[in-house]
Amino acid sequence: MDSGIELESPLAYAASSEEPVGEMLRKAAALPDKEFVLVLKYDERFADMLLPAYLNAYIRFGEHAAKAKKLQIETLLFLGRSLKIEEAVEACTAKNSKKFILFANSSGALAEFRKGCRIKLGKRLKLNFDKSTALKTAIIGLDD
Repeated sequence: MDSGIELESPLAYAASSEEPVGEMLRKAAALPDKEFVLVLKYDERFADMLLPAYLNAYIRFGEHAAKAKKLQIETLLFLGRSLKIEEAVEACTAKNSKKFILFANSSGALAEFRKGCRIKLGKRLKLNFDKSTALKTAIIGLDD
């Protein structure tokens, strides 16, 4: 399985910023293809679902079975439990820059993203991989 993307240790933080969400999303989109940052709404469920969603997306890319062209969008599909990109983006993306979850697929991606944004990182979120949550997150793959 070769997705062309290195599987690194992802990071997630509770965060806040004075910048509008739209501006942060533009800066996230400018990162190199193999690195990504997601600016997610602050939702306790997302902390438990982030790692399974990311790993499921990574596996689908490696199997060339991804529905999206980018790993970060495929991750959003699993996180939002939707097969429609627009629905997943709407369900997951932060609307408020005062409190959100910042998820990065690597420490390098996080560092690069933070260079251009005034972001205050709060508590680092523990990324869990619990079998039950992983199965619920992977359920969209059964619709193929």
